[in-house]
Amino acid sequence: MAVIFAKGDKTNGHYEVWLNNGELAFYAPEMNFNSSVYSGANIADGKKRHFAVVYDGETMMFYVDGKVKSDSYVSGYVSDSVMDACIVPWLMVLFHMKVI
Repeated sequence: MAVIFAKGDKTNGHYEVWLNNGELAFYAPEMNFNSSVYSGANIADGKKRHFAVVYDGETMMFYVDGKVKSDSYVSGYVSDSVMDACIVPWLMVLFHMKVI
């Protein structure tokens, strides 16, 4: 497991984007019955990748390099909390990520 981006500690109001054996995933305790949502997209292939995770209150969509890789119905919400966010610097170098 490698966390790419995280906001807050692992309590309500926390969320994170992470890799599970290279597969892009999203986790927030208030969503999906406290389970991660998986994209089915492996982005740990040594190539430069741009990704986004979008949630409209019902559907979570994972985009990789501008294309939808998956969309899933997800129950729950992403908390609008005021907490520190962290982008893992070593991972940005490892996967050639650029924050825009």
